[in-house]
Amino acid sequence: MENFFWVAIGFFIAIGVMLILMPYLFPVLKKTYGDTQQNIEQSNSKFWLILLLVIIGASFLYLKLGSPSVTSVSKDSQPIEMQSKQNGMPLNTNHEMGDMSVMAEKLAKKLEKDPNNGEGWALLARSYVELKQHQKALPAFEKAIEMLPQDPQLLADYVDARAITQNHQLDQKSAELIDKALAIDPNLPKAMMLSGTLAFDHGDYKKAISVWEHLQSTLKGSEMADVQNELLANISEARKLSESASVKQN
Repeated sequence: MENFFWVAIGFFIAIGVMLILMPYLFPVLKKTYGDTQQNIEQSNSKFWLILLLVIIGASFLYLKLGSPSVTSVSKDSQPIEMQSKQNGMPLNTNHEMGDMSVMAEKLAKKLEKDPNNGEGWALLARSYVELKQHQKALPAFEKAIEMLPQDPQLLADYVDARAITQNHQLDQKSAELIDKALAIDPNLPKAMMLSGTLAFDHGDYKKAISVWEHLQSTLKGSEMADVQNELLANISEARKLSESASVKQN
């Protein structure tokens, strides 16, 4: 019923547009076809054909773009999920993930023929991350890093994906990759977050607090609000554990 409502709106908009254009179209058609009855009929037919094409085009666009009530998902370097949810899941998630899965598989096949495309491997790796297929993402990250070893964001994303496949644990290799990423870009947010997490996991709460507070001071813009909230929670937890450890030592 809702779909019919929007299609009807599109139909009437198309009619309105054509009515507005009539005074401009008929002189052109008249000049083209002349004033005979047959030519007038041809001009009328031409007008209604144009109208039909406009309506079909409007309907096609509606079906392609969907109803305004459907939630969209952006695919930039970091995805942004809209907040409209139903039953705890983002609307249209299955459809979006299905499309991304198809695109990822197509990209994987293309990379078989172009294995030296570092940007392609990086895109494939991040696509698998979005699909929650972190195990499949790892070899793609490794191939990308072979060709783009000085990309600090790629290194940090790889560390993050590895940690997820290892029960959220950061091992020695992770520590080395984090240090490498920070050597290239000392203020890279994800690398700094991971560095603080690594220190926290090893009980070095003072270092974790120092890293996270430095990261907090570098963040700007409302788009970082969620990261700020996470940092505040992490710093608070690290301070509590640090104080507790100090009390036990005394």
